[in-house]
Amino acid sequence: MPTDVSLIGCDNDELLCTISRPAITSIRPNFEQAGYAAARALDAMMRGRRPNETVMRIPGAKVIVRGSTEHIPPAVAVVNAAMEYIKRHALEGISTADVVSHLKISHSLLDLRFRQLRNESVMDAILSTRLAEVQRLLETTNRKLLDIGIACGFRSADYLKRLFKKRFGMSMREWRAAHRKAR
Repeated sequence: MPTDVSLIGCDNDELLCTISRPAITSIRPNFEQAGYAAARALDAMMRGRRPNETVMRIPGAKVIVRGSTEHIPPAVAVVNAAMEYIKRHALEGISTADVVSHLKISHSLLDLRFRQLRNESVMDAILSTRLAEVQRLLETTNRKLLDIGIACGFRSADYLKRLFKKRFGMSMREWRAAHRKAR
């Protein structure tokens, strides 16, 4: 959804409509008008008259548009699907080839869409996800730097150290010390 199927709910229950992903478009009935119409019909039946209509049409319902009916351009859908895969599997040491294989599209098309929409490569997105977890583990655990690197999908501790310093301007030890003091 919504690239293949659009879904519309009824009664616009905010909790049910917004808890799902994507959020469900819904119809908000005009309950006040429906109540008056039902009361008129009930009154007529209680007076022994048959209702004029067996189906009541109540004006004033509104469609509350949410994600389940939004048109998502194919390029956005591809990048969103790739990011979902990356979020779920980045710490497993995946590469761009794994994302390409999962989505069954060409490497050049995926990289083009990422650069157009996110201004980064697929590998940059994977590394950003891994590095965010490295930062979290540095701040919240006492695990060894090597163990953190392995847990976050890095095969080389030296590569992780160089990358971390290049991205954040400090070593992993310095980052851990600075963020532990701030906490």
